[in-house]
Amino acid sequence: MTRRRPRRFIKEEEIKRKQAIKEKQWKEIWGHFSNAYGFGITLLTGMAIGFFIGHYIDKWLHTRVMFTLGFVALGIYISFDIFIKETMKRKSNKEG
Repeated sequence: MTRRRPRRFIKEEEIKRKQAIKEKQWKEIWGHFSNAYGFGITLLTGMAIGFFIGHYIDKWLHTRVMFTLGFVALGIYISFDIFIKETMKRKSNKEG
């Protein structure tokens, strides 16, 4: 016959378990926030670099906005590519 633990120990264990669950949830929330923030910064940086490169090429060649739009689109594409690669890398690290 096994001895039962006093109720106060059971409550402490339950409290610790609930705290561990909350900590895990907060880590997950902050992880998602970090992903979103990182993507926003990457996207803005790619667009800004593309804009400035395109703008100066347009100025140099006396064209309107052809290169500006092209390089902004290229910056957006590269930003999405970087974001997808980072997301896949984080997902594989999480699983493995």
